[in-house]
Amino acid sequence: MVILHRASPAVRLFIAVALVAGAYAFALHERLHDVPDAFSGFGFHPEALVRASASTRMHVGAGALAVALGLLQLALPKGTPRHRAMGCAWTLAMLALCLSALVMKERFGLLQVLALVVIGLMARAIVLVRRKDIAGHAHLMRVLVLGATVGVGLFTALPGRVTWSLFFAGGSP
Repeated sequence: MVILHRASPAVRLFIAVALVAGAYAFALHERLHDVPDAFSGFGFHPEALVRASASTRMHVGAGALAVALGLLQLALPKGTPRHRAMGCAWTLAMLALCLSALVMKERFGLLQVLALVVIGLMARAIVLVRRKDIAGHAHLMRVLVLGATVGVGLFTALPGRVTWSLFFAGGSP
C-alpha cells in the first residue's frame, strides 16, 4: 500500500484502469458462458428499455445523464457558475440513480449497498466544497465520477442486462 501511495498519479490511474479492465474481462468471460448468443444483433435496440421496468428505465436514464455530466464536469473549467449548476444537475442525476437502485430488486444486495455508499460520498463532497476544501472536493468528485459512474456503469454492460441489450440484441433480459 505504501508503494502505491508513493506512485505518481499516472501510475495509480494506470493500475486502477488495469484492475477494472481485468475484473470486467473476467466478469464478461463468465457471463458469455451463460448467454452464448450475447453478441448477436449489434446495433442500437431501444426496445430493451421499453421492455424494462420503470425503475430500470429511470436507472439507465439517470446513469447515462450522470456519466455525461460527470465527464463534462471533469473537462470543463472549475469554479464557474456553469460548474456549480452542472454539479447540482449531476447530483440530482446521481440521487435518481441511487434511489432507483434501492427499489429495483426485491432483495437488498451489493447494488443497494453501493447506492447508499455513493449517497454518503456525495454528501461528503458537498460538505467539503462548502468548507472550502477544494482539493478534497475535487479528489472525491473524480473518485465518484470515474468510479461510481464510469467504472460501475461498465459492469452494468454485461450479457443478460438491459444496458447490454441496448447495443446487442442477444442476451436480452
